[in-house]
Amino acid sequence: MNISEDVVDFILRKEAGIDESIIDTVWPCILDYLGCAIAGSYMMQNEIKELDTNLGGAGNIPIIGCRRRSNPLSATLINGMEAHVAELDDGYRYGMLHPGAPVLSALLTAASVGIIKDGRSFIKGIIMGYEIACRLAEAIQPGHKLKGYHATATCGTVSSAIAVGIAADYTRQQLLQTLSAAVTSASGVLEMIDAPSQLKPYNVGRAALNGYISAGVGKIGLSGPKDPLGGNRGFFKSMAEDVNQEALLAEEPGCKFQQRYTKAYAACRHCHSAIEAALMLADTYGFEEHEVRSIDIHTYKLAIYGHDQRCVSSVSGAKMSTPFSVAAAIITGNAGLETFTEENVHNEVIQSLASKVHVLEDKQLTEISPGKRSAIVDINLKNGKTLRQTVDHPLGEPENPISEEELQKKFFSLGRYAGKSDEELRILADTTINIKNNLSEWINLL
Repeated sequence: MNISEDVVDFILRKEAGIDESIIDTVWPCILDYLGCAIAGSYMMQNEIKELDTNLGGAGNIPIIGCRRRSNPLSATLINGMEAHVAELDDGYRYGMLHPGAPVLSALLTAASVGIIKDGRSFIKGIIMGYEIACRLAEAIQPGHKLKGYHATATCGTVSSAIAVGIAADYTRQQLLQTLSAAVTSASGVLEMIDAPSQLKPYNVGRAALNGYISAGVGKIGLSGPKDPLGGNRGFFKSMAEDVNQEALLAEEPGCKFQQRYTKAYAACRHCHSAIEAALMLADTYGFEEHEVRSIDIHTYKLAIYGHDQRCVSSVSGAKMSTPFSVAAAIITGNAGLETFTEENVHNEVIQSLASKVHVLEDKQLTEISPGKRSAIVDINLKNGKTLRQTVDHPLGEPENPISEEELQKKFFSLGRYAGKSDEELRILADTTINIKNNLSEWINLL
């Protein structure tokens, strides 16, 4: 059995079944990606200029939100970083990864250089990029994470490469060669997400870049091993404990991009159920910080390690911390970009409340995850009362979806944060909704 060939054949069969009704539902993925990248371009504006200069600068590929163009490699890396730095890009809970930022960043470059010819092909690349990203990550989790690998970086590399290959109408052999190149390029460790590291977005940008390069290598005819995924020294043996091949190749209706979540809060997704529960309690009961004796957050095991720090020193660390996120949400009444600032990281009231937060494993919640990424929040008041709220599916999950109207509000909010006018945002949004007919116009607007 050659699992690599099985995966490529599965992807080709799935692509053949994509019809117009599916193509017309993809634009929200693209709009959400753009909003996150535009906000990220503002957050990283100084770093982007210096990095782009150091990487050679000049070219024709748009760097989103910057009114700046660069060479393909620099632009791919930077767009991937931009799209993730705000911690608001979409994800897939069963795979514990963010598929959109690497896949769309690689596809944008491929379309800009002319490898992808039209909007429908571009959209097919998105659909199949999400498909392989989600399936591959689900097949190797949670062992992949427990070994210390960052699935957005590793699976994001493979999915970005396959997305470009599908959109550019590669042959089966070229896709197999692309898969081999992507597998040997895939890397990224979770140590990069731990405070005070600021390199988590770099993992994502590099996945887009490595995927784009892998697609280029795959097309020129350099052969790879027989089974880069399943070989004795292949992807699965190196990066996973157990491989769920049923999840990898299961025939099911619909497409994986339809099972993504869309973020409403600018923190790691593992924090969202607790954030939402805390916001609900604060809104209902209106207590003050000084009235709180302690806060107990009961959740699943994988939401604890790396996310239970009560003391943070940076914005990137704050976004990974459930205690900070919950405390800041209660104090500010929000958990958007405006909540995760240097000022709030050093806010003594938020720090005091975060120091009272304890994140604890509930074995029953561990057992039902990732089907439900639940949190039970108990706010214990000094008067002896305990306020409790449970959230099983935070806003944005398929079971609790964000509406198209709410998504557009998010896009405009992120654009305004970055200083964009409503007029230019409206033009970009309208063009994105109709991207299947105007890919070149869409790229020029970026």
